[in-house]
Amino acid sequence: MKKKVGLTLGVVFWLSILVLALEGTVMIFPDLVVSTPERFDSANTFPLPLLLDRELSTTWTFKWDFNLYPCPWDQDGIGSWIKVETISGAEIRSLEIINGYAKLWPVRYIENNAVMALVIQDSAGGKQVVYFDDDCKDFQLIQLKKPANKVTLIIDDIRNGTKYNDTCIGEMAIYNTKGVDLIRKWPYYVFTYGEKDRVWQVRDLNAQIIYTVTNKNITWATVNLNGDLLAFYGKSGVEVYNANEGIVTKLFEDQEISEAKFEGRKLIAKIAGKEETYSF
Repeated sequence: MKKKVGLTLGVVFWLSILVLALEGTVMIFPDLVVSTPERFDSANTFPLPLLLDRELSTTWTFKWDFNLYPCPWDQDGIGSWIKVETISGAEIRSLEIINGYAKLWPVRYIENNAVMALVIQDSAGGKQVVYFDDDCKDFQLIQLKKPANKVTLIIDDIRNGTKYNDTCIGEMAIYNTKGVDLIRKWPYYVFTYGEKDRVWQVRDLNAQIIYTVTNKNITWATVNLNGDLLAFYGKSGVEVYNANEGIVTKLFEDQEISEAKFEGRKLIAKIAGKEETYSF
C-alpha cells in the first residue's frame, strides 16, 4: 500500500455550482447534487452514474486524460474528489460506501485499486479522515461530525490492485437527518456531462437514458420534489420534461433565464430580474 497526502480542497458553495457543472460530470436530484471532475465520454466506461445505480455489478472508476487536462491529482486519483450537496440547504447526516470493485468478490476487488482513506470536509466546519476495511464487501458508514448540507470526499490513499490500476468505488448512499437516502428516494435524475458542448439528459437510477434535452445554451437544471418535473434553463428559455407523461413543454423561448425553481407544480423563472410563473 502506498500513502500520499491528499489535497486540501475547499467546499463549494451552491452559488458556485454553475462553475462546477462546466468542468466535470454532474448529477442533479430533486434536492441533491453529486459531482466529480471526471468527464463522462467514450474514454470512460465506468462513469459517475455507476456509483449511484444500486448495482453491485457496476462501479465508478477514476479516469483522467492527463494529456488533455492538467490537474493536481495523480494517476491513482489521489487528490480527486466527489462532492455532494443539497440544493435546499437540508442537512446530510451520514454517507455509506461500498468500496472497490464489488463484482465477483473477492477476485475483482483484489485485482483493482480500492480506496483506503478519504478526507471528509463539510460545510459545518468538520474535517476528518475515514479509513476503510480492506476485507469488506458491504456498505461502510461515514458519520459526519455534525449535519451539513455540503460534503466533499477527497481520495487520500489507495491500495493497489494486483492486475489493474483502476481506483474504484462501487456504491454510495447519502442520508439526511431523518435517515432518508437522498438518492434511493427518487426515480429520476438529471445528468450532465461533456466538455465543449454540454449534454443534458434525464436518466433513471439504472443510468438508462429517458430523455435528451434539445434546447441549446442550457446552464443549469432544477427538479421538483416529486421528481417528475425537470426544468432545464439558460439563454434560450426553459425546457420542462414531465417524466410521468413523457411530455416536453418549452417556455419563454429566446429569453435568458437567470434562475428557476419549482414550488409544488409551479415553475418560477427569473427573466431580466422579474419572476414569471407557469403551472403544470
